[in-house]
Amino acid sequence: MGDTKCKITKVGVLRTYATRHGAGLFPTEDKSLPPYPNEHNKKGEYQGNFRLGYFDFPLYNYAVDCLGGIDCLALTWCDPLKDYVKVCNYYKNLKIIELYNTTKLTSIKYPPKDKGDKLIGYQTLLGGFIKKLTPNYTILKKGEFFDSFNLGITSYGPMAKDKFFHRDFD
Repeated sequence: MGDTKCKITKVGVLRTYATRHGAGLFPTEDKSLPPYPNEHNKKGEYQGNFRLGYFDFPLYNYAVDCLGGIDCLALTWCDPLKDYVKVCNYYKNLKIIELYNTTKLTSIKYPPKDKGDKLIGYQTLLGGFIKKLTPNYTILKKGEFFDSFNLGITSYGPMAKDKFFHRDFD
């Protein structure tokens, strides 16, 4: 029958900037950022207003932890990046949540360990913390920003020709 085993590669997918539709917590939101032209980057009947912010390393690392890690990252919307990228590298007033160091940046590490009602309580608690956070911003050269990730794919547009693979996907 042949080999039925296959290698699974966990690929995270993120934009080079933060987005959110509708109401909710968004620590790096900046209403002065110009909207990127795209048919999906607008207010919708169900999702609410489209909001922009700066890339948030602590929340990125938290999301990766919740997934149990990723093998690589596909980074989209690389085309609007200039030579320098403004990012949130940590939160100034983060004292209650345990911190740890990644290769370069500090992040939240407080992953949920319970299910059901306890997890909902945890998420409510985390939301309360996030609401009070003050992002610390730093400016990275575009190359430094890219080097912060184990990149698998970078995307510079909507077409297949705009995608660049930084590893083999067997």
